[in-house]
Amino acid sequence: LSGAQVMATDLRASACLLLAALAARGETVVDRVYHLDRGYYRIDEKLRGIGADIERLDQGTGRRVTDALPAAEA
Repeated sequence: LSGAQVMATDLRASACLLLAALAARGETVVDRVYHLDRGYYRIDEKLRGIGADIERLDQGTGRRVTDALPAAEA
């Protein structure tokens, strides 16, 4: 499995693309991750916490986004 540029189309497909990207050799860029954000709160941070090499990039600039989501509501 090789990394590629892919586009998320819905919540379940997005999760599958993300898991495939973690298993792939090379870099994978997943566009339209708002689907993931809708169903999995801060999934990128959780995956990084268990050792995944993952980062969120701004679609326009390609720069790393450090605080993409608001804090959890109490």
